[in-house]
Amino acid sequence: MNYPSIEIQGSVIAASLLGRLRHDETLRFQRGRDFYPGYTDARLKDEISFVWQEAKGHWMVFQSRLKRLDQGASAVTETRNLWIVPLL
Repeated sequence: MNYPSIEIQGSVIAASLLGRLRHDETLRFQRGRDFYPGYTDARLKDEISFVWQEAKGHWMVFQSRLKRLDQGASAVTETRNLWIVPLL
């Protein structure tokens, strides 16, 4: 099977497993309503997109701040405050 958005590296998961998962009718995949009763699948996709864009914004701010640090600075505070805390 061809999965353009999935690139398998190494041997942790076999490509044949993806095909079996896709066609296994006993599997129940999560839907929007599993996260919140009022969510539709489309609304969940919108929420995921929003959060992804927000994370990318935090990453850009974090990278910008790292470029302004003195050479040899540890960047522990910047990493914690500008990347880890907003992400989690």
